[in-house]
Amino acid sequence: MTGKMLKKYIIFLTDGEPSYNYEYENSYNAVADLQNLIPGTKLYAVGMTNNTDNTFMETVVRKANGLGKYDSTDGLYINGSNEEKVNAALNADCR
Repeated sequence: MTGKMLKKYIIFLTDGEPSYNYEYENSYNAVADLQNLIPGTKLYAVGMTNNTDNTFMETVVRKANGLGKYDSTDGLYINGSNEEKVNAALNADCR
């Protein structure tokens, strides 16, 4: 199998919010170029606490995966407090 046929994934585990308010834009900028750096990569984000900033995490997922502002993040952003959802999302792409 050649490198072009391999699926590429990044699983981003986080508390779901930057430490400082000014880091929101830095975070968005860091992931926005992912598809240029590693084309075809799919980023999954898992918020590991019940205090996860859902809006922030959905924006990170959209920017990293080249999605539009209103595109669904279902299956790409998972609240990690629900183990069943995490397993379902990660297993869906392995078939």
